[in-house]
Amino acid sequence: MSTIVETAAKPRLIMSRAKAFNVALAVGVVVVLIVSGLTQPEFLSVDNLVATVRAAALIGIAAVGMTFITLTGNFVSLSTEQTAVITAILCAMALGAGWPMWAAVVVPLAVAMVIGALQGIFVALGLNSIITTLGAGAAIFGIANVITDSKTIQARVPDPMWLGTARPLGIPVQVWIFVVLVLITMVVLRKTSFGRTVKMIGSNSNTARSSGLRITRAVVASFIIASVFAGICGVLLVAQVNQAKTLNFTGFNIDVVAAVLVGGTAIQGGEGSTLRTALGAIVIAMLTNYMLLAQYEYGTRLIITGFVVGGAVIAFNWVRGKSSS
Repeated sequence: MSTIVETAAKPRLIMSRAKAFNVALAVGVVVVLIVSGLTQPEFLSVDNLVATVRAAALIGIAAVGMTFITLTGNFVSLSTEQTAVITAILCAMALGAGWPMWAAVVVPLAVAMVIGALQGIFVALGLNSIITTLGAGAAIFGIANVITDSKTIQARVPDPMWLGTARPLGIPVQVWIFVVLVLITMVVLRKTSFGRTVKMIGSNSNTARSSGLRITRAVVASFIIASVFAGICGVLLVAQVNQAKTLNFTGFNIDVVAAVLVGGTAIQGGEGSTLRTALGAIVIAMLTNYMLLAQYEYGTRLIITGFVVGGAVIAFNWVRGKSSS
């Protein structure tokens, strides 16, 4: 009898600890907001808050896409930054050449899809994801420099600017897109067979394989999602600044990986939430903005970000350990 009661109580314990982590992450967002506002008054200015939420949206969109890769147990992609760059450059080139806006968006995103598919295929065949994406990132960045001659590409048209500067209901378009993508991916992971397959692969790839799940397809699809989401970031940047260059997304990989890890997605895969990743992106964006306002040097910013990421990973693993004990 006691065993039955203990077994019944365990799911409630797991649920309560998982909720505690979610609440702690949300509290972290509020704490960073309050501390930043009190110590740097300009942090709460309208212009700065708009800049912060736009940055959070770009980091968040890419991080939400990368969450799928991490959930499969393939850790992260180190070509996110370069994929965003090449997509932005192609979009700016297309607009500068007089392409209609829809084509200037769709074609670069199709290129991003191919980039993600190729990486996903190699990883699904057994190559290490870090090595694969690192090599892909280097190749993509090289191509970007060659086709631009390391120069800034001007879109030269005002048409896409609504996508980058409009504020429906006072909220930037980028944020609306971010929210919609978070909601869609939450449904995909919770309610679809693909989402369950992604999590199963990360939890136990052998079980997933013996169950007849289409592992290769799921891994490739996860890389495609991550790559396309990175591409969306590139398109949104062009829409905002009407130009693109190879140095637009410098440091983007670090911020995106940090958002995924701060959001509590398990490094070994199988457990995570795109909603938590979104909150992680908000934390990283606010923290980065605060450190820039406080004029912290680049090395100092990296150290602080590293401590935040490390603390979040330790906290999440502690929650997982307690929940499984």
